[in-house]
Amino acid sequence: MLVISVSLPAQEKEEEWKHNRRSIAAWVVGRYLRSNHQPNDRMVNRLMADIETDKSIYHLPKSIQFPRPVSTRITAGMQVFYMDPEDDCPLTVIYIHGGSYIKTFTKYHWRFLSKLARRTGCALVVPNYPLLPQHNAEDAHPVMMDFYREIVSKYDMSRTVIMGDSAGGGFALALMEEAQAEDLPLPARMVLLSPWVDVDGGNYDLDRKDAMIDLDCVKRYGIAWAGNLDVRNRIVSPLYGNLKGLPEADIYAGSWEVLIDDCRSVVDGMNAGGTKAHLHVGKKMGHVYPLYPIPEAKPAVTEIVNIVRSIGEDDTLR
Repeated sequence: MLVISVSLPAQEKEEEWKHNRRSIAAWVVGRYLRSNHQPNDRMVNRLMADIETDKSIYHLPKSIQFPRPVSTRITAGMQVFYMDPEDDCPLTVIYIHGGSYIKTFTKYHWRFLSKLARRTGCALVVPNYPLLPQHNAEDAHPVMMDFYREIVSKYDMSRTVIMGDSAGGGFALALMEEAQAEDLPLPARMVLLSPWVDVDGGNYDLDRKDAMIDLDCVKRYGIAWAGNLDVRNRIVSPLYGNLKGLPEADIYAGSWEVLIDDCRSVVDGMNAGGTKAHLHVGKKMGHVYPLYPIPEAKPAVTEIVNIVRSIGEDDTLR
């Protein structure tokens, strides 16, 4: 292989270095996540043994400022958060949160959703779905499908985007595969942030760089979520489901996260099956990086805002 060395002028070298380096904020957030949120055996054991904590009712953080009132009511037997759209805005975002199928919402989810609702005027529909250790995929999927059937009867799906991050991104994709199988109306678009599409997948070579995920630990959650099902069952690992005929998808992932190869695989599978899919890779970014208060998240958030807005502007998507 011929390697050509090019000597760049000093100013160009400086610009290249600035482009390739991570921000100080990204470094600080990464250190914080690694210290406080990356799973370890002790954390996994504690969470899996906690059968007493009631996760079915969640209270919104008082520190988050929402652009419009958020209400909560029981839909399909579970708590769901609703925010009305701004004025006559026709857009709706259904958002399914991540957390390895065992953790509930974080403030980062709500800050992202508040920003999205403010910048697009969209309505929000956010389910608080059943979680481990009390529930698994066999419990949660029927509940979420009942929820989806009710939503499609009340909202214009041609003006709706379904989103999810991490486990929630995998759950969103699994729901779309099931909805397609049942010939239910599908939303206009999917936006998935670092979706967990194969609970037994991941790239161990990136384990050291990923500040959020320890593969051996999260795979224990994945096995528990599968319950009596095979870990490659499509409602557990939608990478192995039917990727044809789904809504156009935008998938965001960081080049330093252990799920990047699985994200590439699901995008390739969608495109091979005729589903238009786009992979957006954040250079030197980690898991669900668009959710965090770092400069590198801003372009991704702006792209997502524009994707949602485009559903309302382009009649060809209906």
